[in-house]
Amino acid sequence: MVIEIKKIARELKIKLPDLITRPAGKRMYEKVKELLRHAGEHEVAVLDFSGVKVLDASFVDELLIRLILDSREDEKSFFLKLTNVSDVTELNIDTVLNSHHLYNNEKIAVVTDGITFRNSCYLGVLSPEQRDILDYLRINKSAGPEEIVSYISGNEENTIKEIEELYRMRMLRKSSGKAPVKYVSI
Repeated sequence: MVIEIKKIARELKIKLPDLITRPAGKRMYEKVKELLRHAGEHEVAVLDFSGVKVLDASFVDELLIRLILDSREDEKSFFLKLTNVSDVTELNIDTVLNSHHLYNNEKIAVVTDGITFRNSCYLGVLSPEQRDILDYLRINKSAGPEEIVSYISGNEENTIKEIEELYRMRMLRKSSGKAPVKYVSI
């Protein structure tokens, strides 16, 4: 499911190309949540920021932080991915995610469709092992736990915990179907 932020902003009569203020973020969040009611179980919701130059911290807090947390807790879980994010917006999103982490002592991150300013495929806070796991899956598309453990060259128990935390954070998917389980890039 692709959610065009620019299109929703126009529907809500929010002035573009900059999306700013907490009230505008709340209105956007409510509209996106309404659209997500039609998403399938474990569907990837791609937030397309084409035509948006800047998101301020308040807007990010009201839209993205809430959606990321919802993706972890909703009865019908989903995965988020960002696309067509401007450089300025990327920095603002990363800053807000890092601030949320520091304030709440909770890892929070979101997958991106391209390589970010950090030379990674996500924004937010992850451990070095989790970054390596996501990089491996981005290249290989899917892998079993044993392949990931072998790549990381770490302790199997700790690596499995890191993989499971990434899944709980909705940063990777589990393959559906029969065993053995495979983890899949978003």
